[in-house]
Amino acid sequence: MKRYMLRLGVPIVLAVIVGLAVVACGGPAPPRVRLEITSPASRAETGAAEVTVTGIVSDASATVKINDATAAVAGDGSFSHTMPLPYGTTRISVAAEVAGQSPITRTLNVTRKLALNVSSPEDNSVVAQNPVTVAGTVSDAAAKVYVAGSEVRVADDGSFSTDLPLHYAETVIKVTAQLEGTDPLSTLVTVTRAR
Repeated sequence: MKRYMLRLGVPIVLAVIVGLAVVACGGPAPPRVRLEITSPASRAETGAAEVTVTGIVSDASATVKINDATAAVAGDGSFSHTMPLPYGTTRISVAAEVAGQSPITRTLNVTRKLALNVSSPEDNSVVAQNPVTVAGTVSDAAAKVYVAGSEVRVADDGSFSTDLPLHYAETVIKVTAQLEGTDPLSTLVTVTRAR
């Protein structure tokens, strides 16, 4: 009878010991905070002067810093922060920290480049009018734009437009945008004069 009671008591004693150990340790450790960047994508390229970094953190009480600037965290854990973006590649560091845990960090690179768009005429198009109107936009109004080697005026919104005479049946129009500190950007548009 005594042997039976000793065997039955072993798991009871172990359960008490384990329970005391859990109490002494303050319970299981809280889950580690998770951090996800939703925008922009790493290695993204843009012509914009600003970039908005958005993401979500698993604990809304976390402190989120983006390149040392603190971002407001909403009740659902989402955050957003807009920062200036110089030309070239910018390394963006996003860190989330919860009390009692080491910070978790995500990094991404975003590159700002001059962007040039020629809206008219369309490439490889046949045009009836002569001269033809060459129009488009450049991402930075401070840039200089040249159409067939001649500088054209750039409006405050980055748009430009000029009339270009067509002297040949087929003409390749070169449009170039230049901005100090960046590489020149060129686009070729081929047009055929209607007979």
